[in-house]
Amino acid sequence: MPSKLAESSPTDGPDRDLRIDLFRGLSLWLIYIDHIPSDFLSRITPRNFGFSDAAELFIFLSGLTCGHVYGNLALQRGFMTASAHILRRTWQIYVATIFLFAAYAAEVFVLAHGRDGLLDGANIAVFLRDPGMALLELLALRYVPVNMDALPLIIVLHLALPLVLLGLLTLPRLALATSLLLYILAHHFDWSISAYPRGTIYFNPLDWQLLFVIGAWIGLDGLRSIRPLLQSRWVVAICVVYVVISLIIVIGWQIPALQVPLPEFLTRSIYPVDKSDLDLLRLLHFLALAIVIWRIIPTNLTLPRSRAVRPIIRCGEYSLVLFCLGVLLAFAAGYVLTDVSSGFVAQFLVGVLGIAIMIGAATLLSKADRQSSDQHPRTI
Repeated sequence: MPSKLAESSPTDGPDRDLRIDLFRGLSLWLIYIDHIPSDFLSRITPRNFGFSDAAELFIFLSGLTCGHVYGNLALQRGFMTASAHILRRTWQIYVATIFLFAAYAAEVFVLAHGRDGLLDGANIAVFLRDPGMALLELLALRYVPVNMDALPLIIVLHLALPLVLLGLLTLPRLALATSLLLYILAHHFDWSISAYPRGTIYFNPLDWQLLFVIGAWIGLDGLRSIRPLLQSRWVVAICVVYVVISLIIVIGWQIPALQVPLPEFLTRSIYPVDKSDLDLLRLLHFLALAIVIWRIIPTNLTLPRSRAVRPIIRCGEYSLVLFCLGVLLAFAAGYVLTDVSSGFVAQFLVGVLGIAIMIGAATLLSKADRQSSDQHPRTI
């Protein structure tokens, strides 16, 4: 299976669903913009118009591609072969995380010029105070610098993927029910994983696994079993209503004059909409939005094959490298806005220039991939 196809799409051959690459590339751009502090472009990203944001999209698509790629591999060549490929990819992501940390720490150290504020803000001061212990905790995935949080989550989810895949291939309903039960118990008992030197891991894998598993199930053709439900006008109408309500509430957070008064019991139920533990409102919002978009954008839409969106699709094909690059670019952009200029033009330029660099990197990777003999599947 060609590496680009395995990385991006749940449809084999030239007719593969390019919407997957399109939305994953878009999520990478949005994550980069959201990571830039004090950038006006971040005011127009999805997090300002609903309960969920690009993080949910990124994790869901990772699960979807994992389910498709490794599920098909298990059916065609056996479960052990698929598990070996999963572990190989997990190791690649783990190594990428270590290399990203080295590059990120060096970048922060050079640009911060010893300023404690920037070092603490990037969570690198911890490493400088006790490099040995911080490195050990980094290897254990408990020490995570700012904006790198998604990678430890992806690693943990990949480690659990062979078991998840086995469940989805043999007893899919039980696997989904088990994932849902873990999500419910983690919320009820406030289960979390401690971080170094204090607090908990930002993206709690005990909660975020549910979204990943749902994506993997759909990637394994689970969509077929719920297609009649998704085509129901009532289901779509409910999803649209929920998305609109979320939009109204979140806009009220941004513009107090437009805030809609809510009953006290409802306010207590809504706030806070926690991202770390994947609040139920965030999960439902993403799923509702996904259903609406699925109905709006058909599989045979010609837009994903147009030249206009090709740069986004190309970025989606190389999500691991582009995510790492985005972390480095976001800190550099924040440094520019803090130490050089924080004006409107500077904010616009760092956002656009960063995306341009990501496109350039994806283009180079695409050219190198066409000349490479590496046929192993990549799912992030």
